[in-house]
Amino acid sequence: MKFWQTIRAAINARPLSQAKANQLNAEAKEFFDKLVTTGKISAPDTPLVLRADEAALLHEPSKLIEARATRVYSGGGVRVKGIYIGGGDLCAGGHHALAT
Repeated sequence: MKFWQTIRAAINARPLSQAKANQLNAEAKEFFDKLVTTGKISAPDTPLVLRADEAALLHEPSKLIEARATRVYSGGGVRVKGIYIGGGDLCAGGHHALAT
């Protein structure tokens, strides 16, 4: 939604070009003029499946990132009277990865 881009730009310390600042101000003015005129916030288009009593207020594209810890195990030993002989190595550290 254009309104939130304006808010984010106001909070963010990065310098904006004058053209971008004018564009954001025009979008904010359009949003508030529509809000004053209709008294409602228009729902954005969203790919989410909503129930009849639900309404979307904001749609921001995002990417799901999940942290995963993996362990490395190589084995194939033989157990003889309760003792493993042969393979069986577990890397205690493993590694951590971000999966999308």
